[in-house]
Amino acid sequence: MAETTVKAERDADLVMATNNSSIISKRSVESRYYAEPHFFRYFVRKPQRRAPLINRGYWLRMYAVAESVRRFLRKPTDRKKIILNLGCGFDPLPFQFLSSEKSLCNQALFIDVDYDKLMINKRNVIHKTKELTEALEDVEFLSDDSVLLVRSKRYIGIGCDLKNLQKLDDALRMEPLLSQSSILCVAEVSLTYMDIESADEVIRWAKLHAPLLSVLKYHSLSHQERRFLDAGWSYVRAQSLWGLWQENSFISSFRKTWLDTIEPFDEWEEFALFASHYFILWASTDVEIAQNSDPRQRQVDFPGDQETTAFSLKLLPNCFYGGLGQKSRLPSTDVYASSDNVLRHLRPLPPPDIASRMCHTVTSLRNGECLITGGRTSPSAPMGDCWVRQIDTWNQSHNLPLPRFRHCATGLRFNDDVEYVLVYGGKSESGDTLSDWLLWHAQSGWQSLEVAGHKPNARFGATIINTDSSSGVLFGGMTLDGRVLEDFWTWSVTPCGDGTMVVELADHTEDLQTTTPPFKSICRFGATVNMTSWGLVITGGIGVQGVVPSEYEIMILNIPGLQSYSSAMEIPWNDTVLCAVGLGMEFIGLRPLLIGHAAWAIKPSKLLILGGGGVCFSFGTFWNEGTWLLQEKTSLAENRWLMVQASLKTENSGESLVGMPLAMAPKQLGGLQPVSRRSIRSPTEFQEIVAQARPVVITDADIGRCATFWTKEYLANTVGVDRKHAEKYQVVVHEACADNMNFQNKNFSYVTKPFGTFLDEVYAGSRQYLRTISTEQPSKVPANLAADFPELKDDFYLPTQLSFASNNAHSSPLRISGPVTMWLHYDVMANVLCQIRGEKRLILYPPTDVQHLRLPAGASSSTIDIFQSDSPGSVASIPNTTPHEVILKPGDILFIPPLWLHTASPVGGVSIAVNVFFRNLLKGYAVGRDVYANRDLQAYEKGRIDIQKIFRSFEGLPPDMAQFYLIRLADELRENARKLIS
Repeated sequence: MAETTVKAERDADLVMATNNSSIISKRSVESRYYAEPHFFRYFVRKPQRRAPLINRGYWLRMYAVAESVRRFLRKPTDRKKIILNLGCGFDPLPFQFLSSEKSLCNQALFIDVDYDKLMINKRNVIHKTKELTEALEDVEFLSDDSVLLVRSKRYIGIGCDLKNLQKLDDALRMEPLLSQSSILCVAEVSLTYMDIESADEVIRWAKLHAPLLSVLKYHSLSHQERRFLDAGWSYVRAQSLWGLWQENSFISSFRKTWLDTIEPFDEWEEFALFASHYFILWASTDVEIAQNSDPRQRQVDFPGDQETTAFSLKLLPNCFYGGLGQKSRLPSTDVYASSDNVLRHLRPLPPPDIASRMCHTVTSLRNGECLITGGRTSPSAPMGDCWVRQIDTWNQSHNLPLPRFRHCATGLRFNDDVEYVLVYGGKSESGDTLSDWLLWHAQSGWQSLEVAGHKPNARFGATIINTDSSSGVLFGGMTLDGRVLEDFWTWSVTPCGDGTMVVELADHTEDLQTTTPPFKSICRFGATVNMTSWGLVITGGIGVQGVVPSEYEIMILNIPGLQSYSSAMEIPWNDTVLCAVGLGMEFIGLRPLLIGHAAWAIKPSKLLILGGGGVCFSFGTFWNEGTWLLQEKTSLAENRWLMVQASLKTENSGESLVGMPLAMAPKQLGGLQPVSRRSIRSPTEFQEIVAQARPVVITDADIGRCATFWTKEYLANTVGVDRKHAEKYQVVVHEACADNMNFQNKNFSYVTKPFGTFLDEVYAGSRQYLRTISTEQPSKVPANLAADFPELKDDFYLPTQLSFASNNAHSSPLRISGPVTMWLHYDVMANVLCQIRGEKRLILYPPTDVQHLRLPAGASSSTIDIFQSDSPGSVASIPNTTPHEVILKPGDILFIPPLWLHTASPVGGVSIAVNVFFRNLLKGYAVGRDVYANRDLQAYEKGRIDIQKIFRSFEGLPPDMAQFYLIRLADELRENARKLIS
């Protein structure tokens, strides 16, 4: 019995822990999107600014709950209204309504219910917070032993495990007139964390009392509705949050577009995935509501057993290659081949001087030529440059008239056999959705097309393709307010006598809707389209209902049937025009996440699908590995397509090396290479920098008021020297006897002294260096600026663009340096070095140089003094290395990738900086404590043990023979290491 109790307590603690992450995300939304007063701030000790994707998802979740409560309160009735929040956590929903929407709450009573331990903490926060208690009338705070922990006129807090329904029922019956009230139950995700039997008991219990609103995540929408109907509810309606987003009646178009004014946003596919995995369910015991409900509002899942395919196709995965990794906006090109013997690219790839981008188009032309058009860096920074590959040479072409991204493009060819590229729609820098049609020609550049016939709604992320030389189809895409469009158009471009072109459009939406049952499933955002011998293959993306069901993942549009109808209007359109392939017949393996993917018809009857993936909120980042080949079921061909080379960007070179392995790429040895500097506007851009694993100086970023505040006087007066607990403000510093500190030789000593004394000495020119450690448990806990120097925590923060570092932070030591140089070393974790006062010069070496930099076995520090003390300003010349140099100025942020060796020296005066180390790997770090973020990876530590075992296995052999074989083994290891980058 005791063991069962311990397990129950442990399970309860795990559930309560989910509240901590949730309220941090909600606080981030509140601080960005909500007007004052703010209430989450009192429950979140360490606020974090979440990425725009997380903010947008949590905003929708919070709005769905609040709007449902709001509609309940607005409904006319003479009865008292009770809002019963089952599993409330620290959510301050009652205080938000009692403060900002008090007129709706005249007859309302809010009741919060959650675990005793959690509600005791919530009571304590309310009790000590004036802003919370002022929102309550006649408030009374009860003891920990009481079921009712907080009682007031409009608010009650109850501590009770939801599995203990008798205790909950007894507590609620203490409220007079409960049976005569209208009760709204809110269960935001809480039932998800209960075992199914207990959750079902809550549903049956609630049915006996009042109407229920629950925000749940269960199996499917239809199953969830059946779950409530079987429990005796009269009316049930479930809808995904993505479905609510699509309804302007629930969230107005104005409100949705207003969100874009708060922060730029373009993670629509991932937002749709998030919103598709949450739903809101309304259930009522009111028979009248059930009788008056509109049956068309009932949520209908896609039919899972409908046989709609007329093709016997199969999808072959090849997912055994693990080197694809995370793909985002990178200045690289991946090459895939179906043979292991491919040694040379048949066509030159985009050179490094074509800026990295995403959401652009690449349109294939004849003879291997192609055009890159537009794209973006961040959602607020579209690109207008265009690049064309002609006769195996890349050249910049005419810029777009208006920079854009998420546009669609296709190739055209007229009677003169001259090639053109047609571009439609997209998004502009101002965030506007575009509706113009542009035509590109290699010599004349871009021209705007006149539109004849009906004009489609402006959109971005649409699907377009030519079905013959000068006509084609357009469908899907998204409106400015984030709704997936449900329409289907044919278009045709014809030359005019004066040399201009006109595009004529026809709307066939109604035709397809009435004759083709699965029409709705091709209305997508971010899908790929390819012409094959089977017809037009539509793959992936997100749909009107968010996640596309697997049985509709791949669709085929019968182009001959479509063209016959369009040209001869007498031939009836039938249901064979469109059919579903799903993932093919007899598909085996994990379903690929087909957003952000690419697809190409390598043969008329073979379609190759590559890449794809996304950020799945707290479930982590998922990226497809390998390739998929769609072909006839009867085909015996195997899928042998794999990536040949991950990147063709060569170091220190302005041209591509065609077919040359990276390990053979020439290096400029001996000279100092500058570290690139750039400003970034979004978290996505920083994640791309991390993925490229090269040092970058990030400029024009906001790191707080520390840049102006942190003078010697401010630090001394703020941190203080005359505190009651003075030992907390002692610091351990490196006192050096020479200009260059050397960790291997230990030419310095560790000295503990008051922080104020250290400041006086270092500003007087003393050779001292401070790298702060934890004030509480220095041997066990990493440094944390906010915890170790609470007086300074509000002065410094990472900019929102670096949220990936903030969200995965390991430690944040403060660094203050006098005229002394740090030794050359590497860190296993990635980090950003934020320069606050003074200047600092750093020399960095890529990980491939480690063999030339004299690091003893198992050590992370070199014995070389890189800065030459006998020649000020000079740097040691080390053969076969590629040193990089940067001088950091106040406000600069240097990203230092893992394993890049580096050393630093102040440039005159005292240097003050904050280092933030963060985890950029999902696994592989050393087991146990890592206070300084420099413990080698677990695989390396294990490998060193294995090496000793191998060495001991040669004991007893003649030394020359043992050395012979050990050298051969070392060569074998070295060769395997080379293969990793060849």
